[in-house]
Amino acid sequence: MIAQIDALKATVEANIASIESIAAKAVEERAASIEARIAVIQAAVDAKTKSIWAKIFGGK
Repeated sequence: MIAQIDALKATVEANIASIESIAAKAVEERAASIEARIAVIQAAVDAKTKSIWAKIFGGK
C-alpha cells in the first residue's frame, strides 16, 4: 500500500514538473510574440516620426 502511494506521489510530482515546463515554455513564447509586436509597432512609430519631422523641416 505504501509503495503504491509512493509511486502515485512520484507520478503526480512528475506530472506537476511537466505542467510547469509546458507553462514556462508557453510564457516564453507569448513574451517573444509580444516583443515581436512591439518591434513592429516601434518601427511604424519611428517611420511616422521621421515623416513628420521631414514635413516640418521641408524634407531636409
